[in-house]
Amino acid sequence: MKKFFSNNKIITIVCFLFLLIVHFCFGNFIYAYLTNTDEVKAAFTIASDGLLENLSENFLLLEHKAVDSNKDASYELTDEEVLSNDYVVYPGVNIPKDPFVRIIDLQDTAYLYIEIVGENNEDFKWDVTNKWLKTDLTGSRGGTIYVYSNNGIDAYVLSPENETYFEEYILKDIDESINGGIEISDNYTNNKILLKFYGYLAQEKGFDNYIEAFESCF
Repeated sequence: MKKFFSNNKIITIVCFLFLLIVHFCFGNFIYAYLTNTDEVKAAFTIASDGLLENLSENFLLLEHKAVDSNKDASYELTDEEVLSNDYVVYPGVNIPKDPFVRIIDLQDTAYLYIEIVGENNEDFKWDVTNKWLKTDLTGSRGGTIYVYSNNGIDAYVLSPENETYFEEYILKDIDESINGGIEISDNYTNNKILLKFYGYLAQEKGFDNYIEAFESCF
């Protein structure tokens, strides 16, 4: 029986433009995919012979809390891990945002994917790190699928021996002072943004490559 699971992080950004100040709301939701169509929210404990002992605790999409101590949209990330952040963003002021995937106690070899759905242009700009390879696959939500790679060239097969505890960031650093994030141009005026991240984990055994695994499982 094929085992495939998905955990997603939805970053919904709803903006209200007022005197060139934009408010971003980021919300996150966790799901477990048991089949291609059935969806179960939050905690779901899978069988001990699955990819993970507990999906909601062992397959996570998190980020660090952003704080604006000076109340001027100059956010800084703390060490606290959270599921979401709220931002008040000024045009021309970049957003520090560092979503990352965490996998604990992987039980079998697997491919790791992310799907990103949302705006990406000169006014609202982000990029993934070189550990994520853009594919020609399309996710069920119409987004672009990236597969994890440890060398930036080929899809990497995660294994229990090598990935007892695994963490990987998604977004590329804007500069040395911001770990991950989104660049906001001086001309940014959009009053509605939608940006979503979804994570997928599919067994490697039984498939010739990561493409076949994804298309068969999801």
